[in-house]
Parts: sequence; C-alpha cells; structure tokens
Amino acid sequence: AGIDLGVSKLATLSDGTVFDNPKTTAKYAKKLTRANKALARKVKFSQNWKKAKTVLAKLHRKIARCRADAVHKMTAFIAANYSDVALEDLNSAGMVKNRKLAKAVTDAAFSTIRQQLEYKAIRVHFVDRWFPSTKLCPDCGCLNSMPLSQRVYECSCGYGPVDRDLHAARNILRQGLPKN
Repeated sequence: AGIDLGVSKLATLSDGTVFDNPKTTAKYAKKLTRANKALARKVKFSQNWKKAKTVLAKLHRKIARCRADAVHKMTAFIAANYSDVALEDLNSAGMVKNRKLAKAVTDAAFSTIRQQLEYKAIRVHFVDRWFPSTKLCPDCGCLNSMPLSQRVYECSCGYGPVDRDLHAARNILRQGLPKN
C-alpha cells in the first residue's frame, strides 16, 4: 500500500482507504488555554498551584493518549492488511520549524507513524522526500502544478479527475515498491 500522510486527512492509502485526523490539540484547545491561565494565576509552588499543575498535566496526558490511540489503530490496520508499505520520507523535524505548520504537523505525529510502521509492518519502503508524488501524471509522466487549494488532480492527457491525496498515494506506491 502507498501511504500519503497529511494534516487534514491523517493518511490516505493507495486503495482509497482514508484515516481522518482526530486533531486532538484543536479539540482541547479551549480547555488547555483555561488550564494554562489558571496555573499562571496561582502563586508558584503553593498547594493551589500544584493542583492546577496536576489538572494541566492530566489534560496533556489525555491529548497524548488520544493521539497515540489513533496512530496505533491506523498502523495496526495497515500492518495487518498489507505486507509491503511505501511511505514518503518526510522531514517532520523541518516541518515543525515552520511556525504556521508546527501545531498541525505535531498533532498529526508523522514521525510516530513512521516509527510504528517500521516495527509493525513486514516491509517498509521509503520514497525520496523530493519525489513529486502530487504533481506527477502516471499516464504521460508530465509534471502539473498543484497548489494546495486544488483538491482534485487532472492532467491534459485525459487522466483524472482523481482526489489529490489518493493520486499522491498511488504515485508513492508505484515509486516505492521494488521493481521485479
């Protein structure tokens, strides 16, 4: 299976299976803000400060567990149903440095997905991060420009219309699996 990882959809597989991103950080953003404010208003190291710190820690633990649960379920499904997996070699550490993408990329847990697939799946193949999986037409081989706002891929040769993420996952599968 070819896997295209993303922020809006956690993963799209080359057979059309889609795993939605639970977006746990966004879901609990209001509660996190309130807990952080409550902690900031307390006198440091007082009993009430310790209680507020515990509340905040429990909230962070809940968010981490929700994220881990979604990733475990997805990777277990992929490992159980596919013997060969092709995945983009994403630079998630570099993506986190972009302040506009950082929260979404961290919430999607790309590096955790990669780690879990490496130890759960039978064979994992990686595609170069610079491979134009979204822009490349599989029929004619030409590169078409694809702005992020464009969600459907179409080529002048007549290929398409195909969902952008599904198209990328199929290209990753074609490029990633070894040729026999």
